[in-house]
Amino acid sequence: MLIAPESLTNGASIDSLLALRVVIVDGDSTADWINILHPNTRLLSVNSLSQALKQLELGKADVLINDGADTYPNMGELVDRQLGALPLPDVQTSLRFAVPKDDPLRSSLIAKAMNQITDLQYSQLQSRWLNREHASSALFLSDDERHYLNSLPALRVAYDPGWYPVSFINAQGQMDGLTNEYFKNIVDRLGLKTVTVTSKKWKQTLFSMASGNADIILPVTYAESSHGTVLYTRPLVFFSNVIVTSGLRVSRLAELNGKPIVVSDPLYLRDQLHAMLPYSRIEVADSPEEGMQQVLDGKALAYIGNLTVINDLMHKRFSGILQIVAPVDISGDLSIGVISEYAPLLPLINRALRTITKEEREAINKKWLHATPHGQRVMGLYQAVAMAFFSCRFDRQCLDNLFLPSSTP
Repeated sequence: MLIAPESLTNGASIDSLLALRVVIVDGDSTADWINILHPNTRLLSVNSLSQALKQLELGKADVLINDGADTYPNMGELVDRQLGALPLPDVQTSLRFAVPKDDPLRSSLIAKAMNQITDLQYSQLQSRWLNREHASSALFLSDDERHYLNSLPALRVAYDPGWYPVSFINAQGQMDGLTNEYFKNIVDRLGLKTVTVTSKKWKQTLFSMASGNADIILPVTYAESSHGTVLYTRPLVFFSNVIVTSGLRVSRLAELNGKPIVVSDPLYLRDQLHAMLPYSRIEVADSPEEGMQQVLDGKALAYIGNLTVINDLMHKRFSGILQIVAPVDISGDLSIGVISEYAPLLPLINRALRTITKEEREAINKKWLHATPHGQRVMGLYQAVAMAFFSCRFDRQCLDNLFLPSSTP
């Protein structure tokens, strides 16, 4: 199998991932598959699976290739590390129980028991333990888990009302957008009862959570609550943050240190920028649109925020007058936040997320990320920039060429 951060494995092809830096454990049976079918792959060899995972953690490798013999017993660790797994074409690994050679009776009893496992039971086991690329759409819940879910009250959901197309409240006053599609899948799979906590601004959404007036918040990277710790699910979606200016040439975030900046997130993004740009004045706007307008009005030198949200606003209001000039190395991963009172709900949400199939995810993403105001399913200029940024993310020169103006006509 191929193992990489979920931000890479989401929708990526095997060939594109093998073009990155690959680590493999010495003696692994997939070495022949790489050497023969993918001879141009850059390989780093280490002595153990733990060393290979460490290379991923340190950023010295992007992808781990493994035959599964060491990996399958550690699938839980992969989930904890937010690593995704993809099957390798033409490579299969069979795992079996091992018993002493002088104990044939035990071997035959195990074989008999294995033959009695039904297809439904296999599907339930896959749903519970394997990564979403391998999982069935069926969600297995124990009797205790079903009892817990049935005992829950209507959960109060705080939702960002103005972050189109990622999240917004539609004309009917209902939650809508990309992340709501994922959330509806989770609610349906777990049979949750929910009620929306209304707010007009993201600041108010965060305050609802902080003041104990909400049990769940989304989409979020970080939130606070005085009524318990906020716990986070595995990411629903992965986005990039970028810098927007009215024409000022900026190639990297550090060049803005000491300059006035505006954001629309009063917690996570602002705090990250305060740490990275200690001499900058960082204002918080009520919305991305207001923040970008402040740049246009000269009240701030740059707006920093989510590329997908900015993409929509560029098409609607700021095309030709504002520019995306550089990426920002600050995580744009978005999760569901759950108050610690409902901590047992968190692993159930994660398991429900893993049952959303690749095809379902692709359909959701296509619906919200490739749409124009006229309903055409096409990729906009700025979404193309996002994909180009993804392909360049490990190459500094490539990023410079992508975001700096060309010197040729």
